[in-house]
Amino acid sequence: MDQTQREPHASIVLITHDRLEMLRLCIDTILANTHGVDYELIVWNNASSDGTRAYLDSVSERQPHVRVAQSSENIGLNAVAAAIRLARGHYIIEMDDDILSVPDGWLAEMIRCFEAVPRAGYLAANVVQNDLTNGAKPESTRYFTADFGDGVVIEVGPTGGWCSITSRDVIEHIGNFVEMEGRVFFGEDGEFATRCLLWGYRIGIIRSVRVFHACGPLANEAFGCLDVCKRKYADDPQYASTLQAIREMESETGGDSRALEALRAIRESMGQAAVTVEPGPTLTGPERTRLLRSVDQAIRPAIAEGRLKQQLKNGDLSNARRLLWQARSMNPDPVRRAAMLALGLVSPRLLARRWRSLENR
Repeated sequence: MDQTQREPHASIVLITHDRLEMLRLCIDTILANTHGVDYELIVWNNASSDGTRAYLDSVSERQPHVRVAQSSENIGLNAVAAAIRLARGHYIIEMDDDILSVPDGWLAEMIRCFEAVPRAGYLAANVVQNDLTNGAKPESTRYFTADFGDGVVIEVGPTGGWCSITSRDVIEHIGNFVEMEGRVFFGEDGEFATRCLLWGYRIGIIRSVRVFHACGPLANEAFGCLDVCKRKYADDPQYASTLQAIREMESETGGDSRALEALRAIRESMGQAAVTVEPGPTLTGPERTRLLRSVDQAIRPAIAEGRLKQQLKNGDLSNARRLLWQARSMNPDPVRRAAMLALGLVSPRLLARRWRSLENR
């Protein structure tokens, strides 16, 4: 069978726009460090104007398992769902173009861990965290560590789409990633993770696979991509503080030297990524049952918040106070958590109005 017509075991879906130098490093590390898995790499180019089109065409000519979709317009994160519709693999890996380093054998390890977690829905790779980037991973207090044995350790909690795995079965069951007409940047990964929880799937971070996710203003300045960040973050009010940080960085002096220093530090930090399997015993039946019970207990607040948001969006106020009480621990900001809790206890209708106004921005 022609290699381009085969059905690979996994499909890596990568969306890019005007970040050519980051994209080069991302594709280089994927091609160099992906072994032991029959895969295809689908790169969706969102109308880049920086030479990305020609670069991707040259890569696909040399690498038959690299497929390129050249979009005539920037449809932003709507491209995730569009690219997945092109995918042929059983496992779907969503990847950002600012993943600059993946460890050798990363994909095989992600698949191994996904298969080891009962009802796994959406698992992300761990990230390098240092002075240059936090990798977009929330603080450690948001996670519950679950050791499934045989080196499969999952940090159960918020999951992002920087380098994440799901399966064709999950997508066929709960639907594709969300698309929002007219929007470029929105939380497609958070929405998918919430839907996974509501359908009874588990989410979290794979501890053994650590990638270098060069997100944030400093890393983007180092690669000359601050303008891309501004266009992206301006599309979502939740990132107002990030947008402000970018503008402040632009107004500071010494930008060129700082960018060079950051770029040098990033290249040095990229070598920190490694598959680090923590050896552990195989769990017995009762141990596994107890662990899964603890995992499900840990994600109950997230499920409650997801149900509450879904109900409020639909104007359904039934059990709103109970769900809000269960979900209260999901917001790490105690002041905001207390305010939303008080608002919900006084009037679920006001809370619903507030949530709908945020959804419509």
